Amino acid sequence: KIASLIEKRRKKHDVYIIGSVGAGKTLLLSSFLRSFKNKSLHPIQSKEYGKTNIKVMQIPLDSTSYMYDTPGISINNSLLSILSFDQIKNVYPDSKIKVRRTLLSKNESLFLGGLVKIELLGGEKTLVYLSFSPKLKIDKKAKKKNEKTDYFFAAIEKGVLEPTLNVYNGPSSFDCFDLEIKEEGLRDIGVEGLGFITFEGKNQTFRIYVPKGVALYQTRTKLVK
Repeated sequence: KIASLIEKRRKKHDVYIIGSVGAGKTLLLSSFLRSFKNKSLHPIQSKEYGKTNIKVMQIPLDSTSYMYDTPGISINNSLLSILSFDQIKNVYPDSKIKVRRTLLSKNESLFLGGLVKIELLGGEKTLVYLSFSPKLKIDKKAKKKNEKTDYFFAAIEKGVLEPTLNVYNGPSSFDCFDLEIKEEGLRDIGVEGLGFITFEGKNQTFRIYVPKGVALYQTRTKLVK
């Protein structure tokens, strides 16, 4: 299926596989090569691209055009850049993502392992769709009255939440963002390198903790599957 889609869209042009480290380029290429038939006289080879010193894999698509698999681009504000290989295996999907969903009420929080906390500070009860690796454990917790210690950080220290940061120095290891959603319609809030939530905008305020230096993003969306 991938091979036929590429062939249909490329219109005899070269194809370039470009993406960040850990984006899934290798998985895509492996799937493509399983059904690939080399009908040209050219070999698959690793070579320097053009007049650069960038090593790429060159795969002949016909006698005059190629697919180039380029090295992954390092993104410094991605969660993947601060996790170990074993931790990445626990947050990176190796199968199709099945969107989970949950109702989030005011003062309730979602814990994405011990890496991210998403709290609804204000607004109506919200149906939240969760697009993350099926291997990532997601917990929901209601804030108790007169709660003095943030349960998220206490649970990290007790080893209740996994995975966590390699070096944890308490709340100072995290950045905190308050996001006011004033526009109506479906919205996404994403954590770079991890995944995203989708919900209907209804004047909510979210407080989100992410590891220091990791980026958040917001987008509008049209469809939830």
